[in-house]
Parts: sequence; C-alpha cells; structure tokens
Amino acid sequence: MKKTVLLVLLLALSCSIKEDRTGCPCRLTVVLTEAGGVDGEDMVLGISGLPDVRLAGAKIPATVERTVEKGVHRVTAFCGDEGMVLRSGVLSVPYGEACGPLMARAESIECVSEGAIDTVRLRKQHIVLTFRLDPSGSGVRVKSPWNGLSVSDLSPAAGDYRALAVRTGPGEFKVLLPRQGDASMVADILGGDGAVAQTLPVGNMLLSAGYDFEAENLDDAIICLDKAPDGFSVSISEWEKGEADEVNV
Repeated sequence: MKKTVLLVLLLALSCSIKEDRTGCPCRLTVVLTEAGGVDGEDMVLGISGLPDVRLAGAKIPATVERTVEKGVHRVTAFCGDEGMVLRSGVLSVPYGEACGPLMARAESIECVSEGAIDTVRLRKQHIVLTFRLDPSGSGVRVKSPWNGLSVSDLSPAAGDYRALAVRTGPGEFKVLLPRQGDASMVADILGGDGAVAQTLPVGNMLLSAGYDFEAENLDDAIICLDKAPDGFSVSISEWEKGEADEVNV
C-alpha cells in the first residue's frame, strides 16, 4: 500500500507528457563557438534570473548549459572590456582612459519547451578612430558625452569621455571609443607646444561622410588633416569588408 501511494505522488509531481508542463523548467544551451570575440579575452555571459559568469579567455567552452524557468530570457555577452567598469548593468570607460576593443550582444530568447538553443555572435561596439596630422602636431584628445554601453540592450550610456589618442607612427594617432549616442564628439588637435591648435567636430565630420552610428557592427574611420588650414578628409573603413571610402567634408 505504501509503495502504491508513493508511486501516485511521484506521478503527480513529475512533468509527464499528459500533464500541463508550463511549470516545468527549460534547459537552455548557449553556443559560443561562433561568438567571434577578441582572441584570449575573457567573456562575460549573462542570463536573466541567473548570476553573470566570466569565462576565461583561454578556456571558453563550446557551450554553456543552464536550467531556467520557462518564458523569455535575456542572454547577454561581452568581451574586450579591458579597463571598463561594470556598474548597475552599464559598462563605462573611466574618465581619461580609452575604450577597449569592446564586443557585445544582447538577445531575448524564448525558452518555452523542455530545451532551447541560443547561438552567441558578438557585435563590434567600439570605433577605432585614426588621425593623420601634419608632423608638427603633438597629439589628439577626443571628448564625448558618451562613455559606455548598457549591457542589456547595447544602447549608448551617457557620461563624460576624454582620452588621449596613442601615437602609432609619424603624425598618426589612434584612439578607441565606445558606441556613441549622437554625433557630438569633438577632437582637440594639439600643437607642438601641447596647446590646443584646433578643435574638430569629429562626430559631425563622420556623419557628413556617411558614418552610421547605429550600425550593428561599428565601422572604423580615418581623419586626415592637410597642411592647408581647415582642410581634411574622412575615410570610413567597413569593419567586415576592410574597405575604405574617402570623403572630403
């Protein structure tokens, strides 16, 4: 008799094919083999309702499996966040520092059956901005009112951003910026004495050259300043194709 009662209870509590399964959990498999992140960089994976996990860059697994409640879950991932600070769901660049090679994604995944599969493909969330100046220029300082990214929806986060571009060759300077919310960024061109010789409306220059600040993968750009006063051109380098179109603006 006791065995019969126990069997009835187990059947009542189990998720059988004949029973309503809406309360049963879902096994979510997150595939990371196509993530395409920065080689060797850690990846942070987040699933709504569960703690985020940082996966070591040298040992990122092919898949991560988690048991979740049935419903719609937000799956986020990012890497290349070196030097950035994560606070209240926002990745931000400390004032005076440059952005890292940030790659990220955020998708809503339906987990409505016993199992669900999500394939992560990271998108480029940073702009590599190169300046080519007259050799007399001593540097470039970029300023913007956007200094980060919301992890949950990849929207730009407001905050003061200021960074010195790194010299990469004679008269050439390079800096990385996070995704921008508008075209308000500017660049101070520093003369030989270190003082500001010229301030360029970089955001508007890019916009005039056809730059898409809302692209899924952000392109890079090169700004060339001629020796003639106020003369410059902008080249937008497509991130996926590696092609560059030069526009005089």
